[in-house]
Amino acid sequence: GGDPAALSRAPRAARSSPTAAGLSAAAADIPSCRPLLPLRALPARATGDLRLARGCTKAGQQARRRPAVQVCALSEHTDVAYVGDLSGILSSLDPSSSIQLVYVGALLGLLSGAVFLVVRQVLFRTQLEEATKELSEKARTGDATYDEYYELGVLLIRKKLFATALKHLDSAKRSWEGDEEGLAQLYNAMGYSYLQQEKLESAIEEYKGAVDLRPNYVVAWNNLGDAYKKAKDYENALDAYKVALGVDPNNKVAQEQVTFLKNRVNRLTK
Repeated sequence: GGDPAALSRAPRAARSSPTAAGLSAAAADIPSCRPLLPLRALPARATGDLRLARGCTKAGQQARRRPAVQVCALSEHTDVAYVGDLSGILSSLDPSSSIQLVYVGALLGLLSGAVFLVVRQVLFRTQLEEATKELSEKARTGDATYDEYYELGVLLIRKKLFATALKHLDSAKRSWEGDEEGLAQLYNAMGYSYLQQEKLESAIEEYKGAVDLRPNYVVAWNNLGDAYKKAKDYENALDAYKVALGVDPNNKVAQEQVTFLKNRVNRLTK
């Protein structure tokens, strides 16, 4: 359920939770999701838009710092002179010309913003590829740690390579050394990956594992409800969303689904 995405503390920093987003993730879409694991080699938003199903994790690992940007201001004298010259130019133009200048300026501003976003996206993808390549090599040689397996799984979820992601997430699970909160997030990521492959029973099992470890894990309860709903098990789906709502009464996803599923169950039982 949701967009990828959708995964609280980074395992490398605290040797506890794996975090990324992203599964918010998971990767896939998780409401009220926090950024998914910003990896060592990635910018702060490296996994931020990866939202796994309906939940994700918060990064604890330090993302690579960007170079500081120095902002140079004009001197007071230059600034005043510049404003004065501009005022003179504008005052000599007729109103329609001034309006045209405003439109041209706005257009140039939009174009500059678009170019910046494109360049940033290219750099972002390049860094993701580099991180994926580095972690894949560690996994291939058996040198990856549990949190690196987890990070690699999250990156592969972003690339929609769910079967391969599950392989590395399972390696992370089997070698897990972190806390239960982080392990619950890993289960949630695996559930999302199974769900994207329409393997509903496996997804349900992973989401159950997540909520067993963290009974107040709203994201995983929502995901579990979504998996049951896709399996047309509406009563269990309703129960899962009710638990999510009990933990977080303001959760909009749970609110909407409880209303919808109550009507659906009532119609089916009449």
